[in-house]
Amino acid sequence: MSYCPNCGAENETDAVFCEACGARLSATLPTGGTSKREGQPRKLRAYLGGALVLLIAIVIGVVAYSLVGRGDDGAEGESAVVDHETATAAAEPATASAEAVTARPTSTAVEPTTVPAVPPTATAPEPAGHSSPEEAIGAFLVERGVEYAGDCDTISLDEDIGSYCSMLWEERPEADIYAIGLAFSEGDTWLLLEESDGGWAVVEAAELIFGEPPPW
Repeated sequence: MSYCPNCGAENETDAVFCEACGARLSATLPTGGTSKREGQPRKLRAYLGGALVLLIAIVIGVVAYSLVGRGDDGAEGESAVVDHETATAAAEPATASAEAVTARPTSTAVEPTTVPAVPPTATAPEPAGHSSPEEAIGAFLVERGVEYAGDCDTISLDEDIGSYCSMLWEERPEADIYAIGLAFSEGDTWLLLEESDGGWAVVEAAELIFGEPPPW
């Protein structure tokens, strides 16, 4: 028997051409012998098979990497969108709160009505007689644009706040000394009143300094 050097098929010893592939049998081998090229087609097929498997593995790896990359990009994009929406939703209440604070009308503090202090004078104007010291003090203050509420012991917190009141400091024969000031506050002015045939009148005024006696 002989073997075809091209395909390795068995042929008769005296055959000239291969019965399987038709290749010319250039040499014969002893019965039971093996052609030198017998294993070449098998090795070639093994190499081709291995190369094909490697190529398929590479293609699969590239496709899988591409899909994973797209998935990561999509997840990152979705995460970015979610983060943006979350930040926007969180910012909306803060913006609304800021707008509410901005739109809120600013309260204007009401400044307390201040009464100008009675300017002290060394000598009061030409006295005009009044029936009582309180009446004379009221006329004195009205001339200076200050409202007079009366004796400090009888004033009302609801009605007389912001007005001036008076308190008898010292009583003398035919003369009295009064301290005057804003209601429910410390006094700021001394008044000297004298009584004559025409009645009571303020004859002098001086600044009241806390802790010091009147100058008369």
